[in-house]
Amino acid sequence: MKASYLMLLSILSSTSHAGLLDFKPVPDVRLGLGSSVMYVDPADSYSRTNENWHPAWLINADIVFNNYLGVKTDFYYLNSRYDVSGSGQELTVLTGYGLSEGGPRIYLSNGIYHENRRDKDATREKSQKFSGWTTGLGIGYQWQRWSIDFNTNIRQNSDYVEYYEDKNVQLNKDEVWAVHTQAIISYEL
Repeated sequence: MKASYLMLLSILSSTSHAGLLDFKPVPDVRLGLGSSVMYVDPADSYSRTNENWHPAWLINADIVFNNYLGVKTDFYYLNSRYDVSGSGQELTVLTGYGLSEGGPRIYLSNGIYHENRRDKDATREKSQKFSGWTTGLGIGYQWQRWSIDFNTNIRQNSDYVEYYEDKNVQLNKDEVWAVHTQAIISYEL
């Protein structure tokens, strides 16, 4: 992750710093649809399938203030064919290059997430809430009003650690990973 921060810093340092403060009179707004995968490691060992990949559909909205700064929000629905379902949202600040112009873009995302998850085991359904910070890296490309973006966010793991502790899974908190990867197609209004 340090390499991605250094790469983005070198890109930003080569641009005009005055451009970082030049906000558009009316920000760009993009609405999109996409799919995502929630990856939690270790796998849910209590599950029938030990499934740790959870697919989701999402609705996305971006507000871009200039070529270097924007805000992104995603609402997603986990629809695992196994034992997990739920919904969630992420709200992140984007800092990068190419956010409002046509062509390629690269950005860092930092923000918060909240997820409601329902697990079905052999005897009952249990709801669990996860929330915390998230940080990630994204790339994309914009053609006139259409955009495609791919991004990956690593999530704070404390709620996931608690989740496994409730299941009596013995592990070190550094062993738990929660990663949310997205592919989004959006249209600028």
